[in-house]
This record gives sequence, C-alpha cells and structure tokens, in this order.
Amino acid sequence: MLKSISWNFVGWVDLEDVGFEGTPIDARHHTKEFLATAYGSFEKMARTMDPLGYDALFATEHHFQPEGIEVFPNLQLLGIHLAGITKNLRFGTAVNILPQWHPLRLAEDYAMADILTRGRVIFGVGRGTQTREAECLGAPMSDQRANRALMADNLELLMKAFNEEHFSHYSENYNIPPRDSYYRGKLMDQITLVPKPLYNKEIWQPISTGNAQGVELQARYGIKGIHPLIKIDGDEIDPICLMYQEAARKFGKDLGVGENMAAYLYCHMAESREKATAEVEIFEEESFKRQAGIGGLPTDPSFQGRFMHSVEDLMALGHPSTARATAKKMGYKPLAERAKDNSALLYGTADEIIASLKRLEEKYPALETLILHPPELTHSGIMLEQMERFAKEVMPAFPAAVQKDRVWPDLLANPEKIERYVYEPVVEAAE
Repeated sequence: MLKSISWNFVGWVDLEDVGFEGTPIDARHHTKEFLATAYGSFEKMARTMDPLGYDALFATEHHFQPEGIEVFPNLQLLGIHLAGITKNLRFGTAVNILPQWHPLRLAEDYAMADILTRGRVIFGVGRGTQTREAECLGAPMSDQRANRALMADNLELLMKAFNEEHFSHYSENYNIPPRDSYYRGKLMDQITLVPKPLYNKEIWQPISTGNAQGVELQARYGIKGIHPLIKIDGDEIDPICLMYQEAARKFGKDLGVGENMAAYLYCHMAESREKATAEVEIFEEESFKRQAGIGGLPTDPSFQGRFMHSVEDLMALGHPSTARATAKKMGYKPLAERAKDNSALLYGTADEIIASLKRLEEKYPALETLILHPPELTHSGIMLEQMERFAKEVMPAFPAAVQKDRVWPDLLANPEKIERYVYEPVVEAAE
C-alpha cells in the first residue's frame, strides 16, 4: 500500500528552442544568473507541494553544466534551506554521487542536515553517469569496473562512519587514520564521525540496472532501492524486485514483495493519454539529445546503453538538420509509442493513472513509496500545475499516502537531560 508520494526534480532551467530541430545542446552556454533561476523554481515547487500532502521533494546532484540541465551540486545545503521555508515537506537526495565525494565529508554534511532539519532530509547515494563531472572530481566513469570498485569502497567507509563509534579503514583508496600519524602525543588507530545522524537513518540508492553485485551490496547494508519503471503490466513480478528480495534473504532479512523499494515513475496528466504524451514530446526530444554521450566512450565494451554511441552519431545528433534522423538511428522512439502499452509510464487522465497505481499496489503489496518524475526538461510552470493537479485528482484515491500537519520530533529539546558520555571518563594516573 502506498504511504508516501513525492516528486523528483533533477534541477534544470526553463530552456528555449528545444527539440531535435532546436538549439544544439553543446551550443547552450547560459549566464550565471539564468542558471541560478533553477533554485527559484525549486523553491516554488517546495512551497506549492508543502500543503498538498506530499511526502518529499527530491533532487539530484550534478556538476559543471552551463547548458542548464542539472545545476544542483550540493543537495544537503538545498535540503537545509528548503526545510527552513516549509513546514510539512521532507527533502530527498536522489542521489548524492558517492564516488565523487570523500565519504567522510559527505557523512558529516548529511549528519548536519539531519540534525538541523530534525530528520527532514532523506539520504541517497548512487554511482553517477557522467564523465565530465566524475572524472573532473577524481572519480572514474568511463571505466565502469573502477567506478563500481570505488563505489563499494566509499560505501563501506560511509557505513562505518555512520554506524560505528570508532572506526578505521584501510584500502586501495584510503588510509584512515594514517598508520604513522600522532595526535596529542598518541599514535592514532581509530577516529569517530562527528556529528552523526540522529533522526533519519534510511539510505536510498537506484537499483535500475539489476547488477547482481550492486544489488547484493545494497541488501547487505539495508539500503533501500529506487526502481525506475517497475514492471506493472502482466502477472510477472519485476525481476529486479525479486533479485533484491533474494539478496536481502542472504543477510537474514525476509522482505515482502516491493518492501524497502520505491517505484520511480514518469508522470504527466492531461485529458487523454495521447494529449499527455503530445504535450511533452518536445522535452523528450531535448532530453534524448542531452543524454547521449554523457558517459563518454567506455573502456569496458560490455557496458551498453545510452553511452555506446559512435562519435559520428553524437556529432550528427548535435546539428538541427540531422538530429531527428540520427536519433531514430540511435533507437529513439516517440513518447506516445513508448507509453502506449506501458502502465509504468503515468501519462493520461487521473482515472488512468489511479488504475495503474492500484495495479502497482496489488502486485507489490509491501511497496510503500512512489516518487514521481516529470518528463525531463519540462518547464517549471507546467511542473507546478502538474503537482497541484496530481494532488487534487489522484492522491485522494490513496489516503494512506497523504501527509499533512506533520510534527517533527526534537531530540535535543532538553539538553540538560541528554546523556553526556559514551564511556565514563577515565583519568590515567600521573607517572
């Protein structure tokens, strides 16, 4: 049963002249003032959603994008700010790109956000997708094996920092604490993360690729899975859901079907499915242009998907006169065609969307979380209208998911009653 409905906004500006015949993506280099308008749009979304019963507004970390596609580099800062201008809404990080961070700096930043907002920031991590940001920030991306290895190492260190009072970590990437380093005259052998999260201990991570090693890593640490386009149609349970369930069982966790997972579904409402897809097709075209090639030219030939395009095709996609034909060659299908027989694409009337979500609940009875995503690059004014419309026309059919008048706990309200020490101080005798 759905108990949480949220939206995700990756963080784009309202682009002009979009679509295959529009301005080439690499020709866009916007002013710093125009790029900053995405923050005002996000504030408006937060204020709009706050009284409507939504659980959270998510965002995604990205860097170095003068094209104006994804312009939020620090989600913890964003969450702290938005919590200060709203009362009811939580703010999700979907996700922090963990290989691009020092895990201990990210752990500290999130712990501060958790304390300052009293648990209103949701923590998420992911491996990333883009060479320009990853490799400029010192993380591998073209080499997917190296990216996965760094992700696993960073995740292990992060979990130690969150969960262990004292810890050390020695690996190919880290020497913590340095084995020959002294502090106040003593050789260091452990450190402690300060502060630690007090309220929200959940961690989320995309689970879309179905990589067995990655899924098992999530299950091992109890990390919840964000699943794009979960299989709704037919009787077959989504194989990634089953893989996650089986992986959790290896670590002694008996999960229901869909438990600890979020369905991450694209959504746009209109008077018909045809009208809904037609209204946003132009943004879908622009999104295809911007996604092609963002992962570089991989050194791992087994890595398939949107990254495996020739340089010649990428160049042709970048010109208005050849973009449409090239996109078709590269596998692009109009949204109307993709959405026609796929209930996981929530395009259409309120009744159609409600019917799809009721099927989702029936098929995955333990799934409680729904994260909606607008068609990428949809203008902010359209998004605001969609957020209001979904709350008014769809959410009443899912009363358990409506979150209003929430009260946030304050664990630090009575500092005089807070326990001071993990261990009682011991004063060593003077020599």
